[in-house]
Amino acid sequence: MPRFYSDISGAVAGVKQTFMLDIGDETTDLTTGTAKKTFRFPYDFNIDDIRVNVNTAPVGSTIIVDVNLGGTSIFNAAKLSIDASEETSKTAAAAYSLKTSAIDSDDEITVDIDQIGSGTAGKGLKLIIVGTERTSEPTYTLSCNVTDVDEGSAAVFTLNTKNVADTTTVPWVISGVASGTTDITEGLTGNFTVSSGTATQSITPVADTTTEGGETMVMTVKGQTVSVDINDTSLDFNTKSIDFDGSNDYMITSATTHVDGSCSFWIKADAGNGLVFGKNDTTWYFYLQGNYVKWRQQLGTSSDLTDDNINVTDGSWHHVVGTATTNGSGEDNTVTLYIDGIARKTHSTGEFNNTWTAFSKPLQFGRYIHGILYYNGGLDEVALWSNCLTADEVVALYNSGSPINLLADSGNYESASSLKHWWRMGDGDTYDVIEDNATNDSYSRLDATMTNMASGDIETDVP
Repeated sequence: MPRFYSDISGAVAGVKQTFMLDIGDETTDLTTGTAKKTFRFPYDFNIDDIRVNVNTAPVGSTIIVDVNLGGTSIFNAAKLSIDASEETSKTAAAAYSLKTSAIDSDDEITVDIDQIGSGTAGKGLKLIIVGTERTSEPTYTLSCNVTDVDEGSAAVFTLNTKNVADTTTVPWVISGVASGTTDITEGLTGNFTVSSGTATQSITPVADTTTEGGETMVMTVKGQTVSVDINDTSLDFNTKSIDFDGSNDYMITSATTHVDGSCSFWIKADAGNGLVFGKNDTTWYFYLQGNYVKWRQQLGTSSDLTDDNINVTDGSWHHVVGTATTNGSGEDNTVTLYIDGIARKTHSTGEFNNTWTAFSKPLQFGRYIHGILYYNGGLDEVALWSNCLTADEVVALYNSGSPINLLADSGNYESASSLKHWWRMGDGDTYDVIEDNATNDSYSRLDATMTNMASGDIETDVP
Protein backbone atom coordinates (compact mmCIF):
# COMPACT_ATOMS: atom_id res chain seq x y z
CA MET A 1 0.00 0.00 0.00
CA PRO A 2 1.17 3.58 -0.58
CA ARG A 3 2.63 5.29 2.43
CA PHE A 4 3.04 9.03 2.97
CA TYR A 5 5.75 10.63 5.06
CA SER A 6 6.33 14.28 5.82
CA ASP A 7 8.81 16.18 7.89
CA ILE A 8 5.85 18.11 9.39
CA SER A 9 2.43 17.08 10.56
CA GLY A 10 0.18 17.48 7.53
CA ALA A 11 0.77 19.07 4.15
CA VAL A 12 1.61 22.76 4.22
CA ALA A 13 2.10 24.82 1.06
CA GLY A 14 5.73 25.70 0.41
CA VAL A 15 7.12 23.14 2.93
CA LYS A 16 8.99 20.11 1.57
CA GLN A 17 6.91 16.92 1.47
CA THR A 18 7.92 13.25 0.97
CA PHE A 19 5.81 10.52 -0.63
CA MET A 20 7.02 6.87 -0.26
CA LEU A 21 5.18 4.06 -1.99
CA ASP A 22 5.73 0.28 -1.89
CA ILE A 23 5.96 -1.02 -5.45
CA GLY A 24 6.64 -4.61 -4.40
CA ASP A 25 6.52 -6.51 -1.14
CA GLU A 26 9.58 -7.19 0.98
CA THR A 27 10.09 -10.88 0.06
CA THR A 28 8.86 -11.41 -3.52
CA ASP A 29 11.13 -11.10 -6.53
CA LEU A 30 10.38 -8.12 -8.75
CA THR A 31 8.85 -8.65 -12.18
CA THR A 32 8.64 -6.31 -15.14
CA GLY A 33 5.35 -4.78 -16.19
CA THR A 34 3.32 -1.59 -16.54
CA ALA A 35 1.17 0.09 -13.92
CA LYS A 36 2.67 -1.83 -11.06
CA LYS A 37 1.26 0.90 -8.88
CA THR A 38 -1.44 3.49 -9.64
CA PHE A 39 -2.34 6.46 -7.43
CA ARG A 40 -3.44 10.12 -7.55
CA PHE A 41 -1.87 13.17 -5.96
CA PRO A 42 -4.05 14.89 -3.33
CA TYR A 43 -2.97 18.43 -4.28
CA ASP A 44 -0.86 20.43 -6.71
CA PHE A 45 2.75 19.38 -6.31
CA ASN A 46 6.22 20.21 -7.66
CA ILE A 47 8.77 17.36 -7.76
CA ASP A 48 12.20 18.36 -6.44
CA ASP A 49 13.75 14.86 -6.33
CA ILE A 50 12.68 11.29 -7.07
CA ARG A 51 14.40 8.00 -6.30
CA VAL A 52 13.90 4.25 -5.79
CA ASN A 53 15.47 1.70 -3.49
CA VAL A 54 15.29 -2.06 -2.73
CA ASN A 55 16.03 -4.26 0.26
CA THR A 56 17.62 -6.93 -1.97
CA ALA A 57 20.06 -5.66 -4.59
CA PRO A 58 19.76 -6.84 -8.19
CA VAL A 59 22.48 -9.10 -9.63
CA GLY A 60 23.56 -9.31 -13.24
CA SER A 61 21.82 -6.19 -14.57
CA THR A 62 20.22 -2.89 -13.59
CA ILE A 63 16.68 -2.28 -12.32
CA ILE A 64 14.96 0.43 -14.43
CA VAL A 65 11.79 2.14 -13.21
CA ASP A 66 9.55 4.57 -15.13
CA VAL A 67 6.99 6.97 -13.64
CA ASN A 68 4.12 8.18 -15.83
CA LEU A 69 1.86 11.19 -15.55
CA GLY A 70 -1.43 10.58 -17.33
CA GLY A 71 0.20 7.73 -19.27
CA THR A 72 3.32 9.68 -20.35
CA SER A 73 6.74 9.29 -18.77
CA ILE A 74 7.91 12.17 -16.61
CA PHE A 75 11.51 11.43 -17.67
CA ASN A 76 13.54 12.15 -20.72
CA ALA A 77 15.72 9.26 -21.99
CA ALA A 78 17.35 8.48 -18.63
CA LYS A 79 14.89 6.96 -16.15
CA LEU A 80 15.32 5.86 -12.55
CA SER A 81 17.83 3.02 -12.22
CA ILE A 82 19.48 0.88 -9.55
CA ASP A 83 22.80 -0.53 -10.66
CA ALA A 84 23.69 -4.20 -10.15
CA SER A 85 24.73 -4.97 -6.57
CA GLU A 86 23.35 -1.54 -5.42
CA GLU A 87 20.23 -0.88 -3.33
CA THR A 88 19.47 2.72 -4.27
CA SER A 89 19.18 4.87 -7.36
CA LYS A 90 21.11 7.55 -5.48
CA THR A 91 24.38 5.81 -6.51
CA ALA A 92 23.35 5.00 -10.10
CA ALA A 93 25.96 5.62 -12.76
CA ALA A 94 23.27 7.12 -15.05
CA ALA A 95 21.35 9.86 -13.27
CA TYR A 96 17.69 10.32 -14.16
CA SER A 97 16.61 13.25 -16.37
CA LEU A 98 13.27 14.75 -15.31
CA LYS A 99 11.05 16.09 -18.08
CA THR A 100 7.93 16.96 -16.06
CA SER A 101 8.05 18.19 -12.47
CA ALA A 102 4.61 19.82 -12.02
CA ILE A 103 1.76 17.56 -10.94
CA ASP A 104 -1.77 18.90 -10.57
CA SER A 105 -4.24 17.85 -7.94
CA ASP A 106 -5.85 14.48 -8.76
CA ASP A 107 -3.41 13.71 -11.60
CA GLU A 108 -3.03 9.94 -12.11
CA ILE A 109 0.46 8.51 -11.57
CA THR A 110 1.48 5.01 -12.69
CA VAL A 111 4.76 3.19 -12.00
CA ASP A 112 6.31 0.74 -14.51
CA ILE A 113 9.20 -1.69 -13.96
CA ASP A 114 11.00 -1.80 -17.30
CA GLN A 115 13.93 -4.03 -16.25
CA ILE A 116 15.05 -6.20 -13.31
CA GLY A 117 18.26 -7.95 -12.31
CA SER A 118 19.12 -10.89 -14.57
CA GLY A 119 20.62 -13.06 -11.83
CA THR A 120 18.79 -11.76 -8.80
CA ALA A 121 15.73 -9.72 -9.68
CA GLY A 122 15.68 -7.60 -6.52
CA LYS A 123 13.04 -7.31 -3.80
CA GLY A 124 11.21 -4.69 -1.71
CA LEU A 125 11.10 -1.88 -4.32
CA LYS A 126 10.00 1.51 -3.00
CA LEU A 127 9.41 4.83 -4.83
CA ILE A 128 10.22 8.08 -3.01
CA ILE A 129 8.99 11.44 -4.33
CA VAL A 130 10.27 14.61 -2.68
CA GLY A 131 8.88 18.11 -3.34
CA THR A 132 6.55 20.88 -2.23
CA GLU A 133 2.86 21.49 -2.47
CA ARG A 134 2.27 24.03 -5.21
CA THR A 135 0.46 27.01 -3.71
CA SER A 136 -2.86 28.14 -5.20
CA GLU A 137 -2.05 31.84 -4.95
CA PRO A 138 -4.74 34.19 -6.28
CA THR A 139 -3.90 35.82 -9.60
CA TYR A 140 -5.32 39.03 -11.09
CA THR A 141 -5.39 40.24 -14.68
CA LEU A 142 -6.63 43.80 -15.37
CA SER A 143 -7.79 44.97 -18.79
CA CYS A 144 -10.02 47.59 -20.43
CA ASN A 145 -12.30 47.42 -23.46
CA VAL A 146 -10.76 50.60 -24.96
CA THR A 147 -7.42 52.38 -25.08
CA ASP A 148 -9.06 55.81 -25.38
CA VAL A 149 -12.54 57.12 -24.59
CA ASP A 150 -14.54 60.26 -25.41
CA GLU A 151 -15.91 62.45 -22.65
CA GLY A 152 -19.41 61.23 -21.82
CA SER A 153 -18.66 57.64 -22.88
CA ALA A 154 -17.75 54.76 -20.56
CA ALA A 155 -14.52 52.81 -20.35
CA VAL A 156 -15.17 49.32 -18.93
CA PHE A 157 -12.35 47.84 -16.85
CA THR A 158 -12.37 44.06 -16.35
CA LEU A 159 -10.58 42.13 -13.61
CA ASN A 160 -10.11 38.42 -14.30
CA THR A 161 -9.04 36.31 -11.34
CA LYS A 162 -7.96 32.80 -10.42
CA ASN A 163 -8.27 31.21 -6.99
CA VAL A 164 -10.42 34.10 -5.74
CA ALA A 165 -13.71 33.34 -4.03
CA ASP A 166 -17.00 34.82 -5.18
CA THR A 167 -18.09 38.08 -3.44
CA THR A 168 -14.44 38.93 -2.72
CA THR A 169 -13.89 42.71 -3.01
CA VAL A 170 -10.70 43.86 -4.71
CA PRO A 171 -9.80 47.57 -4.32
CA TRP A 172 -9.06 49.76 -7.35
CA VAL A 173 -7.56 53.24 -7.55
CA ILE A 174 -7.79 55.81 -10.37
CA SER A 175 -5.00 58.34 -10.82
CA GLY A 176 -4.19 61.04 -13.36
CA VAL A 177 -7.62 62.71 -13.17
CA ALA A 178 -9.97 64.35 -10.68
CA SER A 179 -13.31 62.95 -9.53
CA GLY A 180 -16.76 64.49 -9.15
CA THR A 181 -17.82 66.94 -11.84
CA THR A 182 -14.29 67.69 -13.02
CA ASP A 183 -12.97 64.67 -14.94
CA ILE A 184 -14.81 61.44 -14.08
CA THR A 185 -18.26 60.85 -12.61
CA GLU A 186 -17.10 58.04 -10.31
CA GLY A 187 -14.80 58.41 -7.33
CA LEU A 188 -11.06 57.81 -7.46
CA THR A 189 -11.30 54.65 -5.36
CA GLY A 190 -13.66 51.70 -5.26
CA ASN A 191 -13.92 47.93 -5.24
CA PHE A 192 -14.37 45.18 -7.78
CA THR A 193 -16.71 42.42 -6.53
CA VAL A 194 -15.65 39.07 -7.94
CA SER A 195 -18.26 36.72 -9.38
CA SER A 196 -17.26 33.49 -11.16
CA GLY A 197 -13.69 34.71 -11.43
CA THR A 198 -14.38 38.11 -12.98
CA ALA A 199 -15.58 41.63 -12.18
CA THR A 200 -16.14 44.85 -14.13
CA GLN A 201 -16.14 48.58 -13.39
CA SER A 202 -17.30 51.35 -15.73
CA ILE A 203 -15.60 54.73 -15.52
CA THR A 204 -17.16 57.66 -17.42
CA PRO A 205 -15.26 60.90 -18.13
CA VAL A 206 -17.41 63.99 -17.60
CA ALA A 207 -18.92 65.47 -20.76
CA ASP A 208 -18.18 69.15 -20.27
CA THR A 209 -17.15 72.17 -22.28
CA THR A 210 -14.03 72.94 -20.32
CA THR A 211 -10.95 72.51 -22.49
CA GLU A 212 -8.57 70.41 -20.41
CA GLY A 213 -6.60 68.97 -23.31
CA GLY A 214 -5.72 65.29 -23.50
CA GLU A 215 -5.76 63.47 -20.15
CA THR A 216 -4.97 59.90 -19.15
CA MET A 217 -6.68 58.00 -16.36
CA VAL A 218 -4.78 55.10 -14.85
CA MET A 219 -6.46 52.27 -12.93
CA THR A 220 -4.31 50.32 -10.50
CA VAL A 221 -5.29 46.94 -9.03
CA LYS A 222 -2.97 44.62 -7.10
CA GLY A 223 0.10 46.26 -8.60
CA GLN A 224 -1.24 46.11 -12.18
CA THR A 225 -2.03 49.27 -14.12
CA VAL A 226 -4.07 49.99 -17.24
CA SER A 227 -4.09 53.44 -18.87
CA VAL A 228 -6.92 54.95 -20.93
CA ASP A 229 -6.59 58.27 -22.78
CA ILE A 230 -9.53 60.68 -22.44
CA ASN A 231 -10.47 62.50 -25.64
CA ASP A 232 -11.37 66.11 -24.81
CA THR A 233 -14.52 66.52 -26.92
CA SER A 234 -14.99 70.07 -25.64
CA LEU A 235 -12.27 71.12 -28.10
CA ASP A 236 -14.85 71.14 -30.90
CA PHE A 237 -18.07 71.42 -28.90
CA ASN A 238 -19.09 74.95 -29.88
CA THR A 239 -17.50 76.23 -33.07
CA LYS A 240 -20.27 78.17 -34.85
CA SER A 241 -22.68 81.05 -34.32
CA ILE A 242 -24.98 83.05 -36.62
CA ASP A 243 -24.50 86.73 -37.46
CA PHE A 244 -27.55 88.91 -38.14
CA ASP A 245 -27.01 92.10 -40.19
CA GLY A 246 -29.66 94.32 -38.55
CA SER A 247 -31.21 95.02 -41.97
CA ASN A 248 -33.38 92.08 -43.05
CA ASP A 249 -31.78 88.88 -41.68
CA TYR A 250 -34.00 86.63 -39.58
CA MET A 251 -34.87 83.02 -38.79
CA ILE A 252 -38.31 81.55 -38.24
CA THR A 253 -39.90 78.25 -37.12
CA SER A 254 -43.33 76.82 -37.63
CA ALA A 255 -46.03 77.75 -35.11
CA THR A 256 -45.62 76.40 -31.59
CA THR A 257 -46.90 76.85 -28.05
CA HIS A 258 -44.78 77.18 -24.91
CA VAL A 259 -46.23 77.46 -21.41
CA ASP A 260 -43.91 78.28 -18.50
CA GLY A 261 -40.30 77.16 -18.41
CA SER A 262 -36.98 78.72 -19.31
CA CYS A 263 -35.11 80.26 -22.24
CA SER A 264 -31.35 80.66 -22.74
CA PHE A 265 -29.19 82.21 -25.46
CA TRP A 266 -25.84 83.92 -26.07
CA ILE A 267 -25.55 87.31 -27.80
CA LYS A 268 -22.75 89.51 -29.08
CA ALA A 269 -24.60 92.67 -30.09
CA ASP A 270 -23.16 95.13 -32.59
CA ALA A 271 -25.95 97.69 -32.07
CA GLY A 272 -28.37 98.54 -29.31
CA ASN A 273 -31.79 97.94 -30.79
CA GLY A 274 -33.55 94.92 -32.26
CA LEU A 275 -35.50 91.83 -31.33
CA VAL A 276 -33.25 88.89 -30.48
CA PHE A 277 -35.57 85.94 -29.96
CA GLY A 278 -39.12 85.14 -29.01
CA LYS A 279 -42.70 84.38 -29.97
CA ASN A 280 -43.73 87.95 -30.60
CA ASP A 281 -46.99 89.71 -31.42
CA THR A 282 -49.13 89.55 -28.23
CA THR A 283 -46.86 86.98 -26.59
CA TRP A 284 -43.22 87.20 -25.35
CA TYR A 285 -39.78 88.11 -26.66
CA PHE A 286 -36.29 89.27 -25.71
CA TYR A 287 -35.04 92.46 -27.33
CA LEU A 288 -32.42 95.19 -27.02
CA GLN A 289 -33.17 98.79 -26.27
CA GLY A 290 -30.19 101.04 -26.11
CA ASN A 291 -27.39 98.93 -24.67
CA TYR A 292 -29.55 96.71 -22.49
CA VAL A 293 -31.56 93.47 -22.66
CA LYS A 294 -35.29 93.58 -22.09
CA TRP A 295 -37.70 90.66 -21.70
CA ARG A 296 -41.24 91.59 -22.68
CA GLN A 297 -44.33 89.67 -21.62
CA GLN A 298 -47.21 91.09 -23.67
CA LEU A 299 -50.88 90.24 -23.38
CA GLY A 300 -53.08 93.29 -23.55
CA THR A 301 -50.77 95.37 -21.32
CA SER A 302 -47.05 95.07 -21.91
CA SER A 303 -44.57 94.53 -19.11
CA ASP A 304 -40.80 94.33 -19.28
CA LEU A 305 -38.00 92.92 -17.19
CA THR A 306 -34.95 95.10 -17.79
CA ASP A 307 -31.44 95.26 -16.42
CA ASP A 308 -29.90 98.69 -16.96
CA ASN A 309 -26.53 97.78 -15.50
CA ILE A 310 -25.07 95.33 -18.04
CA ASN A 311 -24.04 96.85 -21.37
CA VAL A 312 -24.42 94.00 -23.84
CA THR A 313 -23.11 96.02 -26.81
CA ASP A 314 -19.54 96.06 -25.47
CA GLY A 315 -18.18 93.69 -28.13
CA SER A 316 -18.27 90.65 -25.82
CA TRP A 317 -20.49 87.59 -25.68
CA HIS A 318 -23.17 87.64 -22.96
CA HIS A 319 -25.40 84.87 -21.65
CA VAL A 320 -29.11 85.64 -21.19
CA VAL A 321 -31.62 83.42 -19.37
CA GLY A 322 -35.29 83.95 -18.58
CA THR A 323 -37.18 81.64 -16.21
CA ALA A 324 -40.91 81.63 -15.47
CA THR A 325 -43.44 79.74 -13.38
CA THR A 326 -47.19 80.27 -13.13
CA ASN A 327 -50.28 78.57 -11.78
CA GLY A 328 -51.79 78.80 -15.27
CA SER A 329 -54.25 81.62 -14.52
CA GLY A 330 -51.87 84.55 -14.74
CA GLU A 331 -51.47 84.70 -10.97
CA ASP A 332 -48.65 83.75 -8.61
CA ASN A 333 -46.08 84.23 -11.34
CA THR A 334 -42.36 84.32 -10.70
CA VAL A 335 -40.18 85.49 -13.57
CA THR A 336 -36.45 86.12 -13.43
CA LEU A 337 -34.01 87.65 -15.91
CA TYR A 338 -30.39 86.46 -15.64
CA ILE A 339 -27.40 87.94 -17.44
CA ASP A 340 -24.01 86.24 -17.29
CA GLY A 341 -25.11 83.84 -14.56
CA ILE A 342 -26.52 86.45 -12.18
CA ALA A 343 -30.20 87.14 -11.43
CA ARG A 344 -30.66 90.77 -12.45
CA LYS A 345 -34.44 91.23 -12.14
CA THR A 346 -37.26 89.19 -10.55
CA HIS A 347 -41.00 89.81 -10.32
CA SER A 348 -43.39 87.65 -8.32
CA THR A 349 -47.02 87.17 -7.23
CA GLY A 350 -49.03 88.95 -9.86
CA GLU A 351 -46.64 91.88 -10.37
CA PHE A 352 -45.93 90.65 -13.87
CA ASN A 353 -48.72 90.53 -16.41
CA ASN A 354 -48.35 86.96 -17.70
CA THR A 355 -45.71 84.42 -18.44
CA TRP A 356 -45.21 82.09 -21.35
CA THR A 357 -48.59 82.16 -23.07
CA ALA A 358 -49.93 79.19 -24.95
CA PHE A 359 -50.84 81.01 -28.18
CA SER A 360 -49.65 79.11 -31.25
CA LYS A 361 -47.16 81.38 -33.00
CA PRO A 362 -43.83 80.90 -34.82
CA LEU A 363 -40.61 81.58 -33.00
CA GLN A 364 -38.67 84.50 -34.49
CA PHE A 365 -34.89 84.96 -34.35
CA GLY A 366 -33.54 88.43 -35.18
CA ARG A 367 -36.69 90.46 -35.93
CA TYR A 368 -40.13 91.50 -34.78
CA ILE A 369 -42.93 89.69 -36.58
CA HIS A 370 -44.05 92.76 -38.53
CA GLY A 371 -40.69 93.04 -40.30
CA ILE A 372 -39.17 95.64 -38.01
CA LEU A 373 -36.65 95.77 -35.18
CA TYR A 374 -34.02 93.63 -36.89
CA TYR A 375 -31.22 92.49 -34.59
CA ASN A 376 -27.60 93.37 -35.43
CA GLY A 377 -25.05 90.96 -33.96
CA GLY A 378 -24.16 87.35 -33.15
CA LEU A 379 -26.53 84.77 -31.68
CA ASP A 380 -25.60 81.31 -30.38
CA GLU A 381 -26.92 78.29 -28.44
CA VAL A 382 -30.62 79.20 -28.19
CA ALA A 383 -32.65 76.81 -25.99
CA LEU A 384 -36.05 76.32 -24.34
CA TRP A 385 -36.93 74.10 -21.37
CA SER A 386 -40.29 73.01 -20.02
CA ASN A 387 -39.20 73.60 -16.42
CA CYS A 388 -37.98 76.59 -14.46
CA LEU A 389 -34.19 76.39 -14.19
CA THR A 390 -32.73 76.99 -10.75
CA ALA A 391 -30.24 79.76 -10.03
CA ASP A 392 -27.50 77.14 -9.63
CA GLU A 393 -28.37 75.66 -13.02
CA VAL A 394 -28.13 79.08 -14.64
CA VAL A 395 -24.64 79.49 -13.18
CA ALA A 396 -23.75 76.06 -14.57
CA LEU A 397 -25.05 77.08 -18.02
CA TYR A 398 -22.99 80.26 -17.95
CA ASN A 399 -19.91 78.20 -17.02
CA SER A 400 -17.66 81.25 -16.72
CA GLY A 401 -18.50 82.25 -20.29
CA SER A 402 -18.26 78.87 -22.07
CA PRO A 403 -21.45 77.07 -23.25
CA ILE A 404 -22.04 73.51 -22.05
CA ASN A 405 -23.67 70.45 -23.56
CA LEU A 406 -27.37 70.83 -22.76
CA LEU A 407 -28.19 67.20 -23.56
CA ALA A 408 -26.24 65.84 -20.56
CA ASP A 409 -26.65 66.67 -16.89
CA SER A 410 -23.38 68.01 -15.57
CA GLY A 411 -22.57 69.50 -12.18
CA ASN A 412 -25.50 71.64 -11.00
CA TYR A 413 -27.21 71.43 -14.39
CA GLU A 414 -29.90 68.74 -13.96
CA SER A 415 -32.53 69.64 -16.59
CA ALA A 416 -31.34 67.77 -19.66
CA SER A 417 -34.53 65.68 -19.62
CA SER A 418 -36.65 68.86 -19.69
CA LEU A 419 -34.92 70.39 -22.73
CA LYS A 420 -37.63 71.09 -25.36
CA HIS A 421 -35.64 72.79 -28.13
CA TRP A 422 -31.99 73.60 -28.74
CA TRP A 423 -30.66 75.43 -31.77
CA ARG A 424 -26.87 75.17 -32.00
CA MET A 425 -26.77 78.05 -34.52
CA GLY A 426 -24.45 76.47 -37.05
CA ASP A 427 -22.81 73.51 -35.28
CA GLY A 428 -23.82 70.46 -37.30
CA ASP A 429 -26.11 72.55 -39.52
CA THR A 430 -26.22 72.96 -43.29
CA TYR A 431 -27.41 76.31 -44.66
CA ASP A 432 -30.25 77.28 -44.63
CA VAL A 433 -31.81 74.98 -41.99
CA ILE A 434 -30.82 75.37 -38.35
CA GLU A 435 -31.78 72.11 -36.71
CA ASP A 436 -33.45 71.59 -33.37
CA ASN A 437 -30.94 69.41 -31.47
CA ALA A 438 -33.13 68.51 -28.47
CA THR A 439 -33.73 64.76 -28.24
CA ASN A 440 -36.71 64.57 -25.86
CA ASP A 441 -39.35 62.50 -27.67
CA SER A 442 -42.11 64.30 -25.74
CA TYR A 443 -41.63 67.37 -27.97
CA SER A 444 -41.69 67.74 -31.74
CA ARG A 445 -38.53 68.97 -33.46
CA LEU A 446 -38.72 72.61 -34.42
CA ASP A 447 -36.13 73.46 -37.06
CA ALA A 448 -35.61 77.10 -38.02
CA THR A 449 -35.10 78.53 -41.51
CA MET A 450 -32.53 81.24 -42.28
CA THR A 451 -34.25 83.97 -44.34
CA ASN A 452 -32.59 86.74 -46.40
CA MET A 453 -29.29 85.24 -45.23
CA ALA A 454 -26.28 83.46 -46.75
CA SER A 455 -24.12 80.50 -45.72
CA GLY A 456 -21.42 82.99 -44.76
CA ASP A 457 -23.65 84.23 -41.94
CA ILE A 458 -22.74 81.01 -40.11
CA GLU A 459 -19.52 82.20 -38.46
CA THR A 460 -16.77 80.85 -36.22
CA ASP A 461 -16.98 83.67 -33.65
CA VAL A 462 -18.26 81.91 -30.53
CA PRO A 463 -18.43 82.45 -26.77
